[in-house]
Amino acid sequence: MTEEERKITAAYHAAPDQSTASFQTRVASWMGFCFGAEISADKVERNHRFLEEALELVQANGCQMNEAFELVNYVFGRPVGDLQQEVGGVMVTLAALCLASGADMHQAGESELHRVWQKVEQIRAKQAAKPKYSPLPQITLEPDAEGMLAELGAAGLHDIAARFRAMNSSLAWIVEKYMPPEGSGCDSRGVPDFVVAAAGGLCGIEPMPRSEVQCHGLDTPERVCFYEQDFYVLSNFSSFEVEWTSNHRFKTAEHCYHWLRFATGAANGRLGGAVPSEQAMAVADAVQRATSAHDAFKIAQENKHLQRADWNDVKVEKMRMIIRAKALQHEYVRRKLLATGDRELVENSWRDDFWGWGPNRTGQNMLGRLWMDLRAELRTSLAAAEH
Repeated sequence: MTEEERKITAAYHAAPDQSTASFQTRVASWMGFCFGAEISADKVERNHRFLEEALELVQANGCQMNEAFELVNYVFGRPVGDLQQEVGGVMVTLAALCLASGADMHQAGESELHRVWQKVEQIRAKQAAKPKYSPLPQITLEPDAEGMLAELGAAGLHDIAARFRAMNSSLAWIVEKYMPPEGSGCDSRGVPDFVVAAAGGLCGIEPMPRSEVQCHGLDTPERVCFYEQDFYVLSNFSSFEVEWTSNHRFKTAEHCYHWLRFATGAANGRLGGAVPSEQAMAVADAVQRATSAHDAFKIAQENKHLQRADWNDVKVEKMRMIIRAKALQHEYVRRKLLATGDRELVENSWRDDFWGWGPNRTGQNMLGRLWMDLRAELRTSLAAAEH
């Protein structure tokens, strides 16, 4: 037995047992020994790992990927709930799921806690290898799509789909859904990487390790698009509250931006300008109460004749202040922003050629430029803190 194994064994036997401590207390003992205080208390990391395990649970119980995506859009389109109530909801629904599935949640928990005590070294190694600023637990694999399809031969995915059907594999319909038309050869455009990976795996073609730069949709190694992509947190419509003053909290940055168009002269001295009319303040109140970012935008556009007269002169600076507040108030937003590296940030909105790049991709992309400025600010602050 190695010295490290002796330490783990000693810590395991020294931990509180089931008769004297709650399950949560005993998990805390394992967390502290395995990861230390800093990682154990990292709420962003804990969010990611809980979500990962919850998804693996429902996947094992028959949930499909498209169902998960639909529920993500549904949940993040609703107001943020109370933490204690949501924890209770998780406990009740987990118990209900276990009842429906014939599983004993208490026994499963005890078994898993015993198992992870035996895997401390492996879990530490996995944590150490975790990609920086990413919610993913490890660097994943992705295929060289064009190279793999070339290796699959002229018939490409059509032959692969037939082979999956012969195996009665559910991957057959996925491959058929995305594969190019008959006779189009091995063109990989539009075929998702996971489909190519499945096809390559059937033929024994190994994927290559993924680099730190992850591209989705219109992303490139030099550019990150954030209107409706993996970096959607940078969008004003993403569900991150913004506290502007002690008296004003907004569901999204979009709410805050449109509120400022009409709340000129409010208690926040940074606004400046003339005192707004009662009509303008009524619009500002309606924007703040709007149930979604889209509704806030719609209310503001319908009443734009009431916005402060100099709005076009000050709106860029106000947006800069809003996204700075959003980043400073949410660690996850800061992490995702820093994870973009030195790549160009683009709000790939197809209709807005001021804040985004517009229909012809030649717009000013002002929001993307503001995020890049803020990214530079954060890096400067981090560098100063390290010295």
